[in-house]
Amino acid sequence: MSFFDEEDAFFGEEVFGSEGEGFEIFGSDDGESSGSALEDDQEDVPMDPNSKSLGSGSLKAGSDLTAKRDAAVKALRSHQNKMEQARQQRDHSHLKLTDAQRRKLSAEASITEADRSAEAAKLAPRASAVPGEGRFRAGNVVRYKPQHWHTPPGLWTVDSVCPPRPGFKLSYIVRQGEMAMQAVEDQLERPLLPGDTVKVAKWPWNVQNTLPFSPAAQVQGTLYDALPNGYWQVEFRGSFYKLPDNCLQTPWPKPDVVLTPAPAALESLVGGFHRLDKVRDQNGLAGVVAGTSEENPDLLKVAASDAYINTMGVERFYQADQLLTEEAYWRKRAASSREVVDKSREDETHLQKELDKHTARYNELEAGLEALSKASTSAAKAVKRAQKNLVSIRMVTAVFFKTVKGKDQVPQVWRDVSKYVDLHWALALSRPAKLSPTEDLETNSLLPGRPTLVALGDAKGFAKSIAAKRGESSSGHIISVNGKALEALRKGRNKAVNFVMKRKLAKSIVKKLKPGAAAPAEVHSFALLKAALGAEENIVLSDKVQAFFDSPEIGIIRAKEVPPPDCVANSLRPYQLTGYHWLVNNARNGLGCILADDMGLGKTLQAISLMLYLKSNGLLTKPMLVVVPTGLLGTWQRELKQWAGDTLKVNLYFGKERKAVAGMGEVEKKRPKDEPPAPKRRKLSQKQPAPSAYLPVPEKQTRVKKSEEHVETDVFLTSYGVFRSDAARRLSQKDIFGGMILDEAQQIKNYDTKISQEVKRVAELVGPVRVSLSGTPVENKMADLHSQFEFILPGYLAASRADFQKSYERPLQMASKRRSALPNYAAVTAKEKLQQIIRPFMLRRKKTDPDIVPDLPDKVEMSHEVELTAFQRKLYKAVQEAYERDRAQLDRSAASYKLARSGAIFKMLQGLREICNHPSCLDQKRRPSDVAAADYPAAEKEKASGKSEKLHQLLEETIFPNNEKVLIFCTSLSAIDVLSKQIQRRFNTQPLVLQGDVSQKQRDALVQKFQTDDRCTVLLSSGVGGTGLTLTAATHVVHYDRCYNPAKEAQCTDRAHRIGQHRTVTVHTLTSQDSFEARLDEIMQRKRHLSDITSSSSENWIADYDDDEVRELFRLGSSRE
Repeated sequence: MSFFDEEDAFFGEEVFGSEGEGFEIFGSDDGESSGSALEDDQEDVPMDPNSKSLGSGSLKAGSDLTAKRDAAVKALRSHQNKMEQARQQRDHSHLKLTDAQRRKLSAEASITEADRSAEAAKLAPRASAVPGEGRFRAGNVVRYKPQHWHTPPGLWTVDSVCPPRPGFKLSYIVRQGEMAMQAVEDQLERPLLPGDTVKVAKWPWNVQNTLPFSPAAQVQGTLYDALPNGYWQVEFRGSFYKLPDNCLQTPWPKPDVVLTPAPAALESLVGGFHRLDKVRDQNGLAGVVAGTSEENPDLLKVAASDAYINTMGVERFYQADQLLTEEAYWRKRAASSREVVDKSREDETHLQKELDKHTARYNELEAGLEALSKASTSAAKAVKRAQKNLVSIRMVTAVFFKTVKGKDQVPQVWRDVSKYVDLHWALALSRPAKLSPTEDLETNSLLPGRPTLVALGDAKGFAKSIAAKRGESSSGHIISVNGKALEALRKGRNKAVNFVMKRKLAKSIVKKLKPGAAAPAEVHSFALLKAALGAEENIVLSDKVQAFFDSPEIGIIRAKEVPPPDCVANSLRPYQLTGYHWLVNNARNGLGCILADDMGLGKTLQAISLMLYLKSNGLLTKPMLVVVPTGLLGTWQRELKQWAGDTLKVNLYFGKERKAVAGMGEVEKKRPKDEPPAPKRRKLSQKQPAPSAYLPVPEKQTRVKKSEEHVETDVFLTSYGVFRSDAARRLSQKDIFGGMILDEAQQIKNYDTKISQEVKRVAELVGPVRVSLSGTPVENKMADLHSQFEFILPGYLAASRADFQKSYERPLQMASKRRSALPNYAAVTAKEKLQQIIRPFMLRRKKTDPDIVPDLPDKVEMSHEVELTAFQRKLYKAVQEAYERDRAQLDRSAASYKLARSGAIFKMLQGLREICNHPSCLDQKRRPSDVAAADYPAAEKEKASGKSEKLHQLLEETIFPNNEKVLIFCTSLSAIDVLSKQIQRRFNTQPLVLQGDVSQKQRDALVQKFQTDDRCTVLLSSGVGGTGLTLTAATHVVHYDRCYNPAKEAQCTDRAHRIGQHRTVTVHTLTSQDSFEARLDEIMQRKRHLSDITSSSSENWIADYDDDEVRELFRLGSSRE
């Protein structure tokens, strides 16, 4: 059953277009299609030889749910619009009918009123002069006598005198603001007014004691002024009193009232009207005839009322035929109202018929609304159900092996795979990974799984339909399909697979299905490898091609087990054996790799095992170029001697006795002292012409070459320093070396350094075996990893450095700056994709891995917070104030402001670090001018620093009593010098010092002495001692100050905590309390949430802080304050 069987009539061609480019809706319970309208459309699509692998026909039994929903909604809205129009027409007709009925009723009422008014006017006598002599006239101020409780309050003004009628008293029209009332003369009285003479009927009790006469005396006074709330200010005998209105009697004696003069007699005027006749004009405006115009006797003068006669500005002038008597006016009004009644009755009959018609239409549409609403709701629910279970769809390049006579052509070497495959356009459907913020981002992948490929021709029908729809939203159409080839994508009992197809994809499908459309572009074998790793979204391998890459015989994704050489077979631990298999497989495939095990897990042994394998299998026909830090040359010599014996011939290319191998460039003979130097080219003047601007160059002479003995060797061992100096002249020869191994390969992390550039240039001239050994492949930023991959596999991670930054580095950097607990999906996706593509070529095992923990002793980490001394705190604040003064003097508008500000910050950072170590370590250039030199303590005084005092306490109470050895790492040479003097003076022992200026022989001798001589218990070292050395004689490691690069600190710790250590190693970290060291440590801990690929950041990021953040970071005080 389809979703909309009941409403098929509402959809029609709107669902799939006028050309019938649709398809039937799936729906039978057994999953069989009810038919497809797309089958005819597939005839012009060429048959794909891999159509079965592409799931041909899987999209034919489907339905465009979005189109059906939109069609249902459109039909519903159209129906609703019609209903709304019908309702408006019905309501409008009802309003017109009601209005006609109202007009009829109003006109009937007007007839009644007009007839009554006409009869009253007919019976009323003609107006005459006002009889009697009233007490008041127009303009008099009066008030109602206080006769009843409902007497209107306040003062009123006489407006006019009403003509008397037989049997009625004389009355007046009085006004108060906008309100007018009629009152007979007996109801009115003259009120109290200023200037009136009054007498007091009763003195208030609060006034009696102040009277100069007896309260009972009848004293006359004069009203002076009216006060609020009914009080008057009254003058009695020269004194003023505040008395209420009810204590005063009426004016005394009673004042006279001027009487209204008797009006003139009636006169017969123009048109039969008389003076004082009530008339109305054509507009119904009433008035009283006041006479005729003095200028034109034919014009009648009409006043508003008889009270305004002879008053300026209120008269109007009319022709006699423009006026009507009251009776004539109301007769005319009655006749007009009867005409309105007759017309309203006719309209009422017509409008009632119209209302009945519109009501019937509305009821008819309302009856059909329910069916359309059900269809629209059903379509919307179908879309919502599909939205909860969507798979993604994209156009990809499908990769298949070429076939010859039905047999797949499979390459022997993976690098040739691009020549053995056919490429086809296809659709890839996959179920995307969904992850809530509460789930573990480390154990749940956000990358989509292996997709299901579908033939492009299957989508032609609905692609053409969607592509033809213009002006629609970019959200796309939800397609629901039920092909058998999509079994892997189904979820639960739902047999349908739903995906969203946007118009852009639909247009691309239609375009690529046209005859003569371009085929997919050829892809490199590296791109196919990335696709096999799941990191190329636009390339999908067929099952056979994927199985080819997954095969252990190829050994890229799954390493093939290879027997180890006999001389190391019994010495390799299980995880080292795994690393050996991995190295061998990559070497056999001609692929470089990075062995990034934690420090101390035997990377050197695994690299030697690789060279032994290559030697024993005849693959090491040319020497292996091994480049290591100078301090590790001795270590490599010993390791090669221990594990390879005489199997591998080693040539140490270092020092004065350097022996070359065949093919190396010759060294130039030094110029004899008695031979004059060749003249240099010197520019004479910029104004001279070009040919004469330089001195002539001497003729080229044959350079004297020094003969050199060539040696045969398997391992060409040299240092980075020698490599940097000889790379351009002697090592840059093609086919000299069979491969290249870098130890501590973080040396090439920076793109722009000479050693990095020379290594990558020489690597292009050696064999395909390139191995990078580094416990910290990323020290400061993600670009470190890209730089190393440019050595082992140039161009593999990204086409350029900018592409790598855009795809990986920037998302991960943004994630490191976020402080939200919610996951950054862009960063996690970039991280997972990066991990996918580097997985075959970067092997990293940590000491905390379950397979490695049993081989290592325990490691105890202890953090010691020490207090600054009073003098240290004084220096700390002085250096801070000096920085604020320097910063304030900087010109913010200058182009060099940012660089100058960074320099000031690092100057302060270095000064505060030296103060925290020991006040005597503070460099003379950074010492505050307001602190006297005599105040600085001597270097031997350990109690002048909280750190040095804590260090001596550890040595005295914990380390020396147990006859244990300790490594003390410090980044400051001045601090090493101070600590050396203190330890020698207090404990009478000379500590060993390992610094960068120690030669290779001295370094080897110093390490050997510390390892074997029980009397040597302390080794002081700067950062140079943090890489490559094995110092397992020590059981304590002290980080005296912090370098704020956890990767480097871990390297220093791993000098003692490594394979070969059998005792527990205790790591002590000293931090100055309430100083910048404590807050920087907190910040660095927050930055460790990135993957192990991005170990940490260096302290360069401090310069990006704004002034307030810098001030907060370096202030002296607790972070909780």
